[in-house]
Amino acid sequence: MARYSKKWFNPLYFILNDIVKDESIRIVLVYGGKSSSKTISICQVLAKESYEYGSSTISYRKQSSAIPTTLKKSFNLAVESLRYSNISEIQDRRYLFKSATNKVSEIVLKGIDDPEKAKGIESYKYLYLDELNHFDYEEYESFNLSLRGIKGQKIFASWNPVDKDSWVKKKLVDSYEWVDNEYKLPCEYSFVKKSTCGKVVLIRTTYEDNYWINGSPCGTYGYKDENLISEYKKIEQIDYNSFKVNVLGEWGEISQGENPFCTTFDINRHVSEEPVYDKNKALFISIDFNLVPFCATFYHYWSDSTGEHWHLFDEVEISKGSIPAMIDYIKNKYSYSLTGATITGDAMGNRGDISQRDNASLYLQIIRGLGMRESQVKVSNNPTHQHSRTQTNLAIEKFNDFKIHKNCTGTIRDLKNVQVDAFGSIIKKNRKDMNQRGDFIDTVRYFVHNIMFKWIEQQHRKR
Repeated sequence: MARYSKKWFNPLYFILNDIVKDESIRIVLVYGGKSSSKTISICQVLAKESYEYGSSTISYRKQSSAIPTTLKKSFNLAVESLRYSNISEIQDRRYLFKSATNKVSEIVLKGIDDPEKAKGIESYKYLYLDELNHFDYEEYESFNLSLRGIKGQKIFASWNPVDKDSWVKKKLVDSYEWVDNEYKLPCEYSFVKKSTCGKVVLIRTTYEDNYWINGSPCGTYGYKDENLISEYKKIEQIDYNSFKVNVLGEWGEISQGENPFCTTFDINRHVSEEPVYDKNKALFISIDFNLVPFCATFYHYWSDSTGEHWHLFDEVEISKGSIPAMIDYIKNKYSYSLTGATITGDAMGNRGDISQRDNASLYLQIIRGLGMRESQVKVSNNPTHQHSRTQTNLAIEKFNDFKIHKNCTGTIRDLKNVQVDAFGSIIKKNRKDMNQRGDFIDTVRYFVHNIMFKWIEQQHRKR
């Protein structure tokens, strides 16, 4: 085996290096503030496992385009810090190692295109999900169920705790009971906990645990970045929420900003577990067409003596705009309701598609795949952002019963965060920023415009 120096590593590495040997542990969750060494420490452990023991890793980011500036840099640094540069082959998104016993292993970096990408990972001993909060819960579950067949397999996941309402906290972290153990990190705010079932480890870490930011206790290695530390201390006075997340590594709250698109949405009032799919109620599907991503939201909408009710109970994101993947998702989950379902959404879907022999529109391809009729598509010209902003806020505030299921994290994120400019137009300057994409909010405003207000106008004319 290779010889290593303790001066190459941060304290978190040694904890992870112990944990990886425990075959009873299945999931290792690491979150915390910026510069806390969580990513590099995980990458070092996985690289060492690959070289020393021939154990392969597959690592994912939500968006493939982010890999060169994130995962690739972290694994490059890990390989360099372990002095593996001359004993490994670094390819574009793949690292090849030959272990001491001549066993060949690899570390593969991938983006996730759709849930099917979770298949075929059985041959890997380790799975690493970087920025776990960018994934959907269903994607995480698919990965978890697909990693099988090798003794001691583990999922590593890391993230910054930006939003206390994210599924990562509510559906993953909060689903376990945690107890302390013997492991300690230098920062008083950091911790290492283990679930009472013994299968999951939860670690919180901060920049104070990083010897290349805060300096090593003995002062003989590492580096103390006084300028960065000074900036972190300033944040506490300027933006305490940012200080909690980025410095203390605590769960934060996403602010609605200065000019949100949706001013009437209240997460405490409108988000719950109540909205569920009911095959006896009419199904409405609203679709937004983009190459990346391609989204849909699913509703029940009805009126009775108590007023109008609309429940948003499901959402799906197809990362690379695949019509067949969307058709499969809808057929697999909602086949009972397709006879009476209504499809609405982005008017762009009415355009002809030259890739089809008959120049069929995107909507026509979908209804053919679902066995539906053309009359079940209800789409008009897209409303302006200003007009649909008024409609959407009025619908949420005035129409008796609006509920959104807590698992619809993309829609909730958009309703909380999407901003408009001085003219009321949605700001979409940076599609890499999850809070500036606004794709799910597009499905909401198309539904409100094409279904809710059209239906109300019809009822008004009948009177």
